Amino acid sequence: IFDPVNLLSRDNADERERVIGEAMEILADDIAMVHIKDFARRDGALVSVAAGTGEMDYRPILRFLKARKPYIQATLENTSNDNAVSSRKFLQNLYEIF
Repeated sequence: IFDPVNLLSRDNADERERVIGEAMEILADDIAMVHIKDFARRDGALVSVAAGTGEMDYRPILRFLKARKPYIQATLENTSNDNAVSSRKFLQNLYEIF
């Protein structure tokens, strides 16, 4: 299960495209499912939040998934009844661009 935000810390969050990109290339054949969430910086720490409500740029991740894992299952994490639908729509709209 590939969870891109779990690869990040406050020390590497500014390099997230490189960190996540390298992980996707190294783990590509073994990625069977994706956990999608976002992150925000609060009080010097990274906090998991619903997709589309934080700092993640999902374009590289979704581009990779569409090209290399088009039928992969994904779960939305850190959502609530108030933001689950908007998170899904946000991701779906980005995915359809590629």
